[in-house]
Amino acid sequence: MAWPVILAFAACSHAREHAESRRVLVQPGMSTDEVVHRVGPPVHRLRVATTSATPDQTTEVWTFEIEGPPSVGEVAGMVLAAGVLVMVIAAGAGGGGGGRGGSPALHRFRVGFGPDGRVRAVTDLETLK
Repeated sequence: MAWPVILAFAACSHAREHAESRRVLVQPGMSTDEVVHRVGPPVHRLRVATTSATPDQTTEVWTFEIEGPPSVGEVAGMVLAAGVLVMVIAAGAGGGGGGRGGSPALHRFRVGFGPDGRVRAVTDLETLK
């Protein structure tokens, strides 16, 4: 029963590495077109209010999200529920059951653009539940 958990952990690690490999493709000074060409379109675009007092400021923030496999805890819960379901069916109790589907881990990073449409900053990768 430990193999599904071990495999899920390896897959989760791979998904984070994949997300990080996309994040590092974005570098300060790149244009919006270059960013889209390298990592694809963002899931969210947010215009930021500007002030005349600060000439060089972030005017737009793009959010990129990359889905990964379910977390190790979710996989362990699914494996345990499946084991209980098999025991119930084997005992002749019949009936269905239902597991809660595992939701994939979500990795996110943001890119800030200046008034010239060029990358000012890239955030670190976040892992969300």
